[in-house]
Amino acid sequence: MNRKLINFILLQALFVGMLAISSCKKDKASPELGTDYFPLQVGNSWKLQYSSLRQITGTIHLGGYEYYSMVSGNDTSYLREGLSTIWIRTSNGEESPLFKLTANLKDYWYWTDSKNGMQWKITLNSKLETVKINGQTISNCYSYYFDNPEMADEEYYVYLAPGIGYVQEKCGFCIDTQNQLESATINGVKITF
Repeated sequence: MNRKLINFILLQALFVGMLAISSCKKDKASPELGTDYFPLQVGNSWKLQYSSLRQITGTIHLGGYEYYSMVSGNDTSYLREGLSTIWIRTSNGEESPLFKLTANLKDYWYWTDSKNGMQWKITLNSKLETVKINGQTISNCYSYYFDNPEMADEEYYVYLAPGIGYVQEKCGFCIDTQNQLESATINGVKITF
C-alpha cells in the first residue's frame, strides 16, 4: 500500500473519531441523569414549590452503615441505599424502609416517624406515572402512597423520577394539594423546571 493511501485512511479515521467524540458532549440543558430513582450523593438537592430545600450535606457512619445526611429546614434525616431500598434511620436509632425500589405493585411496608410517633403504611402504587411540570413531561415515575390507618385525611403520595428523585408530592389535606419540583441539583447538574 502506498504511503499517501495510508495517510489518507488514518486522516479519515481521525476525522470520524473526532466527530464521534464531539457529538457525545452532554447538553447541560437536558442532561442524561440515569435511572437511579433516589440518587444519594453529597451535594444533591431538591426544591419543591411549598417545601424547604432538601439537601444531602454529608455522610455519617451509624450502626456499621454509611448514611447520607439530608437536611430540610431544621430537620435532618439519615438515608442509605441497600438491597434496592432507601432506608431511613430515625433519631432513636431504628431503621425502616422508606422507598422499596424493586417492590411489586401494591406491596406495602411500615415506617414510624420518630418526630411524632405516627406509623405510616407505605404502598408502591405505580411504576408508570407521568408527571408534568411547567410543560415538561417526566415518564416512568414511581408513586408511593403514605397512609396512617389510624387517622383520616392525612394520606399523601410521593413521586420519584428516574435520574432525579423527588419530583412531586400530593396530599388531600394540604392547602397546596400538589407540590412539584422547582429545581434540583443531581450529581453536579442543575435542573430547573
